[in-house]
Amino acid sequence: MTSQIPLTRQQARALHYIEAYTEASDCAPPYEQIMHHMGLKSKSGVHRIIMALEERHRIRRIPHRARAIAVIKTTCPHCGGEIN
Repeated sequence: MTSQIPLTRQQARALHYIEAYTEASDCAPPYEQIMHHMGLKSKSGVHRIIMALEERHRIRRIPHRARAIAVIKTTCPHCGGEIN
């Protein structure tokens, strides 16, 4: 069994924002909105966070599509509840 790499505060904040936005609008937020929500000065910071979330298997980016980020729901092997 592999354990998940913990998220930084910024990564967790971005993940929660992406989840909430996706649930409300059925699509992922644009990088510019994530940038403003996070208080970042450039979209490259958002890209870095998105890449880190993908490396940690918390999101999946769909290639060749705009705003195509899928949050990966993981379940606890002990209780079956969602982990995020």
